[in-house]
Amino acid sequence: MNEVEQLITNSLQELQKIGCEEIPNKEQKSKLIFPKYRNDKQRKRISEQEARFLFVRELEIQKDVDFYYSIETPTKEPYKDFSTEKPAIGKGKSGNVDVTLYEKKDEKYCRKHLIEFKFDNVKTCTKDFLKLLCDDEGCNTNYYINILKNCDSVTIPK
Repeated sequence: MNEVEQLITNSLQELQKIGCEEIPNKEQKSKLIFPKYRNDKQRKRISEQEARFLFVRELEIQKDVDFYYSIETPTKEPYKDFSTEKPAIGKGKSGNVDVTLYEKKDEKYCRKHLIEFKFDNVKTCTKDFLKLLCDDEGCNTNYYINILKNCDSVTIPK
């Protein structure tokens, strides 16, 4: 497992430990908690933001990892039809990448890895894969992290 994958693993393990407003978890290391919905006090509100915050937290506390990062990084390429099921590279607007990891080379920061976070949303993954696969030739290993609402042995085989 490379250092980026270890950061992802550590942050997702912490995500599993996160408590919520009414049910704290003493095993968690971070101070992040899930809020409850206003109209449904039984359900905690989960989004991809928690995973992203925990990933950045993990990046900050790991002193032996030498990446720099940016959040909501503008894409290098313009995209069109981003809100449709058939997005494409072309005349349009820049998109954003959730987290971009950089390496420092010759007093300059170079993009190394692009990371997209999602929560239970497969309908918009086409645009995310397009960005991860085509936006920056210098980023040859990128990551798509989709937090599933629930799963079993059929969803994720052992």
